[in-house]
Amino acid sequence: MIMTFYGAGSKCGVTMLCQSLAECLAEEHTEKKILLLNLSGSCGTQYSSTTFSYHLDDLRIKLSSKVLSVDELIGACAVSNNLYTLQGTQSLIERRKYQPEDVKTLFELARTTFDYVLVDGGSSVDFALNIGALLYADRNVLITSQNKGNLREYLQKNSQVLKQLQISFSKLIINRFYIAHFLPNEQELAKQYQIEHSTVVDYSSYSLQAENEGRTLVKMDKQYSQDVERLSKELFASPDDKKRKKKRKGIMRFWRKG
Repeated sequence: MIMTFYGAGSKCGVTMLCQSLAECLAEEHTEKKILLLNLSGSCGTQYSSTTFSYHLDDLRIKLSSKVLSVDELIGACAVSNNLYTLQGTQSLIERRKYQPEDVKTLFELARTTFDYVLVDGGSSVDFALNIGALLYADRNVLITSQNKGNLREYLQKNSQVLKQLQISFSKLIINRFYIAHFLPNEQELAKQYQIEHSTVVDYSSYSLQAENEGRTLVKMDKQYSQDVERLSKELFASPDDKKRKKKRKGIMRFWRKG
């Protein structure tokens, strides 16, 4: 399963949420191999405590020549137990040299080794890395907030680029969600973005502290941790999990009728 997380705007918290989900998923499924790919157009590792020796640019030539091996991909990743992380591009020049097909090749390699691949797809439509991440993933998830600027930016990108490439999203995540009479609720945002399935991750007062300290909110905010854990189960539930959940719902409906 390869899932790309993409931001409606540039300040939706994609990198933080993607890193948090990867860590949560790795802890929940210790028997699985998890890969976190940073294809946002930047390094994307500002919230990771892992030490990195390599980054995506070290693989670019072999990737574009289609001679990159699985062992070389794994060797370029920083490893923490069953979580593998590939640091994104570090060069403003190099990031313009990639093609969408490079991402396709990277994904094909990842499928042979990893059980779950989470992709930080950034929020841009200007780079091939972003577009490739959306074109070749199994599922795309859109992340936004209640900021109107994000909606305006997304609608422009969607009408001019994403829709033309037949890129769509299976779920909407409203990040940093805050209940107030002057802010849109979940249902209103889902309607505005025209995405049927939606969920929220609550606002955390520890956000600035986490950003300044360079770590995720998972160990800092209990509510955020619970939201991420719930989201992980929603997004990456196995077919058996879904069947059990459906069965439980059926039983509950039966008893309610009784």
